[in-house]
Amino acid sequence: MEWRGYRFCYHCSFILLLLLVVVVYVLGDVVPASLASGSAGDDACALMQFRSLVTEDPYGALASWGGRDGNLSASPAPPCGWRGVTCGVRGRRRGRVTALDLRRLGLAGVIATPSSLSGLTYLRRLELAENRLRGGVPSLLPPSLEHLNLSYNALQGAGAAGARLESNNLTGGIPASLGNLTSLTILALTSNNLGGLIPGELGNLCALTSLYLNMNMLEGSIPSSVFNLSSLRHLIVQFNNLTGTLHTSASDRLPRLKLLSVDSNQLRGAIPVFLCNSSQARSGPDDEEFLLRGHP
Repeated sequence: MEWRGYRFCYHCSFILLLLLVVVVYVLGDVVPASLASGSAGDDACALMQFRSLVTEDPYGALASWGGRDGNLSASPAPPCGWRGVTCGVRGRRRGRVTALDLRRLGLAGVIATPSSLSGLTYLRRLELAENRLRGGVPSLLPPSLEHLNLSYNALQGAGAAGARLESNNLTGGIPASLGNLTSLTILALTSNNLGGLIPGELGNLCALTSLYLNMNMLEGSIPSSVFNLSSLRHLIVQFNNLTGTLHTSASDRLPRLKLLSVDSNQLRGAIPVFLCNSSQARSGPDDEEFLLRGHP
């Protein structure tokens, strides 16, 4: 009897624990949503501040933003139905802006620095490419950001944070603070006027798969920390003023590397043996999967 009673209590305890886990899971989905409903207004206000600096909207892309009549002075409606806006559907992100995609809409205006978009706490993706936006690169972007595309605009200044910022007029150096955006998968700074050294802090971007720094005026060597990015598939640094040698000690640090382009620099030494022996490496002008460029 005692053993049966023990087993009965044990099963009751297990069932109660299971119910507690279910309740916590459900509340984790419901409670933050109720809290987020108030905070969704903050997201709406941040977007409306961004819209207030847009001076031309030739396709009326932002007509759905704001109040029911689109009036900037109206109390903003929830942003999840606005064009280009994506919101989370569960957990803490429910009802909060997670993506903003306004590519190729001919928008003209200014991106303030710092930008109101920095207040989008749960933003993961920001696409503003191929518009006519001026100003600086948004600073203090949330660490949750995974993808940022501001390419082919007319931005100026030193890129404070970002992913795809090619073909702008960025000057100065690559800020070390980029190393704080640890969720980034692509960092593209092609065709700007950036100079100075490549910061070693880029080695903190553990999720990075593609690094494009070509067609700038960068100097010094490629930091050894970059060769610790085990997820890196594309490393493109040609057309700079880089010196030094490639790190031959990185034999097992870049197992996924598909494309290494280092030509038109002042790098010296032989191509590291590990690239030639890599199971995924291919070399030669006719190979479409892997193209290795440089001065052997």
